[in-house]
Amino acid sequence: MIFWYDCEEWGEAPISHLDISKLPAIWSVSEATIYLAIYAWFKEIYLLGIDHDWLKGPLIYFYNEKTEHLMKPDKDRLPFADAEYQMHRHAYIFHKYKCLYTLKENIYNANADKDHYMDVSPKVDYDALCNY
Repeated sequence: MIFWYDCEEWGEAPISHLDISKLPAIWSVSEATIYLAIYAWFKEIYLLGIDHDWLKGPLIYFYNEKTEHLMKPDKDRLPFADAEYQMHRHAYIFHKYKCLYTLKENIYNANADKDHYMDVSPKVDYDALCNY
């Protein structure tokens, strides 16, 4: 099944309702994923592997971005992605996570990365969650 949606500008105001046809503009696929999971009434949403470690550089991926990224990013085309840009991006995304969390209070950070600093939702123990 393929679902097409549109994005609309989001002025960083509280999100009071979910409209599946028009998502608030996104900077990370994790935003859309959480939005859709809340819309689908998932009881708990765990963020696994959501590092948001762009402060380490603009092209930090868990895969080979040269061969597997649809847009084939190139460091020479990203001079704008400096630390200020990345901090703004983080603030925007983390603020949206907070707004989405207030809708259902069912988003949990289960990232096991010791360097992970996202703290906009309750943290859970990854090992306990996965029954290790």
